[in-house]
Amino acid sequence: MSECFSYVRSGAIAVYPVDLVKTQVQNGGGRPMSIARSIIQQQGLLRMYNGSFVQLIGIGPEKAIKLYVNDIADGYGLHPIICGAMAGACQVLVTNPIEYVKIQYQMNVKQSMSLFCTIRQLGGFHKLYKGASLCLMRDMPFSAIYFPTYSYLKGVLPENNHLSNLIGGTVAALPAAYLVTPLDVIKTRMQ
Repeated sequence: MSECFSYVRSGAIAVYPVDLVKTQVQNGGGRPMSIARSIIQQQGLLRMYNGSFVQLIGIGPEKAIKLYVNDIADGYGLHPIICGAMAGACQVLVTNPIEYVKIQYQMNVKQSMSLFCTIRQLGGFHKLYKGASLCLMRDMPFSAIYFPTYSYLKGVLPENNHLSNLIGGTVAALPAAYLVTPLDVIKTRMQ
């Protein structure tokens, strides 16, 4: 299990600069390559990871909740789409505060902020669920699409193969992410 979370953390770090640029684009910041080039030229490559520690703190619990709820719901014989939607709903308990804080860091790449100062600036811990309804509207359909699609692909692709898992996860995530991106844009702007 710890090997699984190290892959998840490695993946989160690898794609974090893309997520940072995506957040700035969604907030009306311009073209992706221009944003990335500007940050790197003006502040250095390390600024592309501004706030990544917040993502690393929450990625393990988020994925654990999501996988646990999906498996438990599946054990009750519920339809895979319902299991995925339930998993997505429960994940928001961890996802929303993390994303809200992470977005603050991603939109403020010019200044360094401590985590507790950022939370205080946002209004305290009880305010970290701003945009949670949009997060639910995004994460429930995403997981409702992702889990059944991934499960199907695991049955079709060669078993116990890292490449098959990578392909299955990627192919399952493509339609799910594509369909919920409009909600993600609205949530980013709200937060």
